[in-house]
Amino acid sequence: MTFSKKEKIATKALFEKAKERDYNRLIERINNKKIKTALDVWQLRDTLNKVAKEFDTKYDYRYSVMLKNFVTFILEELISLEDLEFLSEDKYQYVENYLQTIQQFQTKEEEN
Repeated sequence: MTFSKKEKIATKALFEKAKERDYNRLIERINNKKIKTALDVWQLRDTLNKVAKEFDTKYDYRYSVMLKNFVTFILEELISLEDLEFLSEDKYQYVENYLQTIQQFQTKEEEN
């Protein structure tokens, strides 16, 4: 799908907003850790390395994966579906349908 200039500007802003919220959550998690021993330091390092890899994957700023990224951000409560109202109807519908499919799958998983 092709993004208009207006959509690209809004997409970049929303993408950065989600990333900032995610970083703030990470900082809060780190601040809540009780680091008292050398082992705690190394465990924190391992956690940060793991999170860095996750962020590298999650925050892929290519328009070809952006709509899927938005679904991930919604599921992680970094943004809301309403934040995407700037998208054209077809893109918004794609995200909405993708989100519903995932939520239905999660519901079935919980039932089993």
